[in-house]
Amino acid sequence: MEDLNQLKERDYRRLHEGRNAFAMKALFAALTLAALPLLTACDATPKLGSGGGVIGPGYKVQVGDKLVAIWGEDSCEQAFSNRPDPMNCIDLDRAKSEVVMLHRDDDGRVVSERWRVERSGENVSLRTPAGVVVGGV
Repeated sequence: MEDLNQLKERDYRRLHEGRNAFAMKALFAALTLAALPLLTACDATPKLGSGGGVIGPGYKVQVGDKLVAIWGEDSCEQAFSNRPDPMNCIDLDRAKSEVVMLHRDDDGRVVSERWRVERSGENVSLRTPAGVVVGGV
């Protein structure tokens, strides 16, 4: 049986281990929140509005039953001015009826295709050369 001093020592250690774990969790949470602006600087989410806009490189869309990362040949400078590489965006300017879309096929090769830009009011959708409507835009 443990004596009173051993019990006190064990309880003291447990208390400080718990405080250290809490402090580590709090530090992790603070660092995560501090890093959020850096993570959003790499955001590829489309910046769409008024029937046009820009899709950042690496944005993932649903093509049939596959999730595909896409990029283009247009400038990113206005919508994604914080990117180190100002190219490879997809500009869905109102005047465009087609955009050059780059993605990788099942074998990992880069494929360049012309996708049709379709508009209905303020909504923008894309259609592949095979006629598949692209989801997630």
